[in-house]
Amino acid sequence: MKHWDKNSIVCKINIINPDYIIKSGPIEATPKDIEEFKMHIEELLKLKAIRESRSPHRSAAFIVRNHAEEVRGKSRMVINFKRLNDNTVDDAYNIPNKQEWINRIQGSKYFSKFDLKAGFWQVKMAEESIPWTAFTCPQGRYEWLVMPLGLKNAPALFQRKMQNIFNENQAFILVYVDDLLIFSKSYKEHIAHLEVFFRKVEQNGFILSKKKMEICKEKINFLGHEIGEGKIYLQEHIAKKILEFPDNMSDKKVLQ
Repeated sequence: MKHWDKNSIVCKINIINPDYIIKSGPIEATPKDIEEFKMHIEELLKLKAIRESRSPHRSAAFIVRNHAEEVRGKSRMVINFKRLNDNTVDDAYNIPNKQEWINRIQGSKYFSKFDLKAGFWQVKMAEESIPWTAFTCPQGRYEWLVMPLGLKNAPALFQRKMQNIFNENQAFILVYVDDLLIFSKSYKEHIAHLEVFFRKVEQNGFILSKKKMEICKEKINFLGHEIGEGKIYLQEHIAKKILEFPDNMSDKKVLQ
């Protein structure tokens, strides 16, 4: 059994026009791109995240290399789902705003934070939606068995399902898409809260990122904020960028 079969999260794409066929032309790929496509496709097939497709639909895939990819030493394969997203019914489910989660954690003294490893890939696609996710690359045509990045409703769907799973624990578990914060007023209480959290993680087959895990901290960084000692404020590097942003830019320059 695949780990995502243990949870109840399923991604169904609600289509506006079921007769519409997505036909995006292939994006030109360099020899280096082709090699990296091969690496990504082999990895995804091994993970059983994708399979070969005979779907009539085809969105275009391309390779991205920006600063973040250079830092981690690995390119990223991106799929242009614009035509699929244009044919998808909007999901208006709200993601918590800053003030909501700040209000909830006020008075807490101990914190732990977790991130789901490749969180969206821990959600399986509804069988009837799989053909709509088909994409082309130099290796051929494939379709997603798990929820890919780029679907416009993916964050809202993920937030709703995660909140449903942790709904009865909102007094000490904050869910922000695939980022989770455990907050408590005492160390003893925090250990009890962590036990509940890990039990839910195990029951739902979630895989946590070890690299991003921080446990039993009195000060912690979460969603660009430093939290601790009864205070919540922007991380220094973010505040610095805001202060350095020119305040005399014309509307024309801002829009460029």
